[in-house]
Amino acid sequence: TKVAEQLRIMAAAGAAEDGFKKEHGGNGDVGAAVTRIEMLAMSDLSLMVKAGVQWGLFGGAIENLGTERHHEAYVQRIIDLDLLGCFAMTETGHGSDVAALETTATYDPDTQEFVIHSPTPNSRKDYLGGAAESAKLAAVFAQLNTGGKGHGVHCIVVPIRDDDGNTLPGITITDCDYKG
Repeated sequence: TKVAEQLRIMAAAGAAEDGFKKEHGGNGDVGAAVTRIEMLAMSDLSLMVKAGVQWGLFGGAIENLGTERHHEAYVQRIIDLDLLGCFAMTETGHGSDVAALETTATYDPDTQEFVIHSPTPNSRKDYLGGAAESAKLAAVFAQLNTGGKGHGVHCIVVPIRDDDGNTLPGITITDCDYKG
């Protein structure tokens, strides 16, 4: 699409580097990142949202909530648009009341994986810009459970598509239809 093409032009020109630390491939100029997103809002809201989700919300979650392992595996690829992602926090029944999120991330020691579960229609994640078409990973906010104990809301990186762009088993993606 036109917006994706424009985003690639921005990435090639170094537009995403401002919001990321130098040690992760950025230049660490947060003020420039804020100014850039404000300027995009004045010229093209679709491009501003796409850039904001990719580099601000998804990239920001990895940058600020991830570990060094996440930084090494993902940040440069996020900056370069080699890895597209989305931000999965808002739920149908809870909006952005993060403490009330119903989605759970339960650690399974046998598989050494987190099992992500949205148990009710109200726990469906909404407004995941990029999920409908291109995101391969989601930064999912969920109630963390390990060893039978709750540990509050955490952000978990969840693969949602394979290398061919097909949704992975257990992932359901629908469009919210026309936006205002």
